[in-house]
Amino acid sequence: MSSLALNPTFECLLRDRATRNENPSLRIALLKDEVLRLPRKGGRVRVLSGRAWLSFSAKDAILEEGESLILPRLRHAALVAATGDRTLFLEIH
Repeated sequence: MSSLALNPTFECLLRDRATRNENPSLRIALLKDEVLRLPRKGGRVRVLSGRAWLSFSAKDAILEEGESLILPRLRHAALVAATGDRTLFLEIH
């Protein structure tokens, strides 16, 4: 299973977009067995297509297409992964 992390480049992108009063969101695609570490700052995660498993603060959640979850500011990074055989498309605010 591969693991990816949102690095400072993505953080800067979100910050730069926010200062121009655009919708500060990021869209990401994850393939089966890929795991993404989300920033600890919290925010909304919305599944555009596919199915997502999220783990944060010793809790797990499954999100289906069209569902979203508000993550609080976290002490440790949240994890998100694609479940099933479909590519997962996420929007992160």
